[in-house]
Amino acid sequence: MDLRAVIGPPIRVIAARMEPTLTENELAKIELTFRAIYDNDGWRETVLYDGVDDTLRALHRRGVKMFIVTNKPRIPTEKVLDHLGLTFLFQKVVTRDNRTPIYSSKAEMLSELLQQQLIGLQPAIMMGDTREDEEAALANGLPFFYAAYGYGTANAPHRTVIGFSELTSLFAKQ
Repeated sequence: MDLRAVIGPPIRVIAARMEPTLTENELAKIELTFRAIYDNDGWRETVLYDGVDDTLRALHRRGVKMFIVTNKPRIPTEKVLDHLGLTFLFQKVVTRDNRTPIYSSKAEMLSELLQQQLIGLQPAIMMGDTREDEEAALANGLPFFYAAYGYGTANAPHRTVIGFSELTSLFAKQ
């Protein structure tokens, strides 16, 4: 099985896609086991794609406002960003469990972010590497830039980004 097609959504959804015969009880056990491993120490294995650190810092220096919308839970997301020294680069990080009840989708997370940050009043894009990212952008009227270097796929992106450092030149034109 090509794992690229299943990565991105919450772990329970990934497990169900990989093995549709799993029961709710089995999915819950898989989720609990994964969370125990990833949330405690597994997040430490996160590495950045080439050019990400330099590009994010360059965009930040230029005053580009950056946000994260992710299916990862809040605590490991914060740990990863802190560990990599990237936290200060982002205006806000939205995770599925930032609120109760949890968000039902990335589209919902992005919609609330756009409203809270008044992002609709200025040019904005959504960049990601999964169809869920693309669907969130489309649902919220944003151009979707597909990160081809990632692990997912997209249907009809507004633009394809081959390497993260391409963003430096893209935002230089704005």
